[in-house]
Formats: sequence, C-alpha cells, structure tokens
Amino acid sequence: NISGQANRTSAKVMQETMLPPLLAAARGISGLL
Repeated sequence: NISGQANRTSAKVMQETMLPPLLAAARGISGLL
C-alpha cells in the first residue's frame, strides 16, 4: 500500500511538472505550423 501510494504520488508530481512545458511546446509548435 505504501509503495503504491508513493508511486501514485510521484506519477502525479511528474505529470504536474511535465504537462505545462509540454502544453507550452505544443502551443508553440501549433503556432509555427
């Protein structure tokens, strides 16, 4: 249970840190097309 919770938390943190730059990059790319 503890390791499963830690995995969920780290995945959530990774999503929160990775998604904004990805969205910004996608916006920049779609702006270039």
